[in-house]
Amino acid sequence: MLEGVRAWRDDRPLRPLKQIVGDRAASRPDAVVGYRIVVVDERRLMAEALAALMESIGTGWIGEVLAMGTSPSAIAALAPDLLIVAVGLERVAPLRLITALREHAPRIRIVIVADWCESDLIKFVLDHDVAGLLLSDSTGADLAVSLDEIVHGHTVLPADWRRVIAASDQDHISELSERQLEVLSLVADGCSYDEIARQLFISVNTVKFHVRSIYQRLGVRNRMAAARLLAEHGAPVHISHGPVLR
Repeated sequence: MLEGVRAWRDDRPLRPLKQIVGDRAASRPDAVVGYRIVVVDERRLMAEALAALMESIGTGWIGEVLAMGTSPSAIAALAPDLLIVAVGLERVAPLRLITALREHAPRIRIVIVADWCESDLIKFVLDHDVAGLLLSDSTGADLAVSLDEIVHGHTVLPADWRRVIAASDQDHISELSERQLEVLSLVADGCSYDEIARQLFISVNTVKFHVRSIYQRLGVRNRMAAARLLAEHGAPVHISHGPVLR
């Protein structure tokens, strides 16, 4: 099941897909008809099957079915209302294409259709302002409703996207060493590198090394994001009060 995510567009509450389906059926039974949709998939058969499905259920006109190697400028020249990019086992090429399109054509609304929901993919969607992440096992009706939400300015993600990210973040916290957890705890408390070095009896350069390693492991870029993950994890951290060799 999918969920319309409206937090970035306005302050209205989130609505579950079943409610959206009912509203769309009542107000726009021919939703999405007339929109130019372009599908990009390295698997030609899958791309054509997706295009045929959308045409059969009346979700819009498919302008093109393109190979993954199509250049961003060529895609931008088509001026699609929606660009659907399939992400399968091979993730590098489609994600690289989306990143390039964000520079060449930032106004194109991009939708990813993926075989599964992973935290890294969800974070990519959030970081690159992708309009939707749909799963390939969705029904045709769900696909139609989701595309309708997206073309009307909303973002659609799998219903459990927050849980997937939280579970992944907690796993990464658990992977940190005892020393890294000590450093992260002090970083979250707002301590400077000098203060952390004094409390843990290590050098400032060692503190910086640990912080870089922690940020890389957690997939964050600043102490506020790292502190949030530690708080969500909820595990107590014991701070050593004497010199410890690491």
